[in-house]
Amino acid sequence: MTTATIHVAMALNDAYGRHAGVMMKSLLRHADPAYRFVFHIITGAAGLSTEIRSRLAACLERAPSSIEYLPVNEERFAAYPLTSYYSIEVYYRLAIPELLPAVDKCLYLDADLVIRGDIAELWRIDLEGYALAAVRD
Repeated sequence: MTTATIHVAMALNDAYGRHAGVMMKSLLRHADPAYRFVFHIITGAAGLSTEIRSRLAACLERAPSSIEYLPVNEERFAAYPLTSYYSIEVYYRLAIPELLPAVDKCLYLDADLVIRGDIAELWRIDLEGYALAAVRD
């Protein structure tokens, strides 16, 4: 059986590390075994703490998946408005095309989601002719 790859991106800091672990575990629990996952974690230039990286790596035990850390320069987003609800990390998703130039398709998922079904259904949506698909929050 050939395993296809689903690319999943998320932007986070240490405060959302635990949430990201829950999202990853819930995604993998419901995943179609025909897919492997590459989690592209976008962080500020300082990255995530060793503790959070270890916890996230532990989420992938026994799963045909991997994590790639993608640091961005926070200065690029310095002029963007921030609030108590929106941290600078919410803007990091805008850099996905530059950070993943060789990836044709990528799902961006917020780190604080709980996945309750097979994400492959979302992955298989045909986006031919569209730059992106989104869900209104």
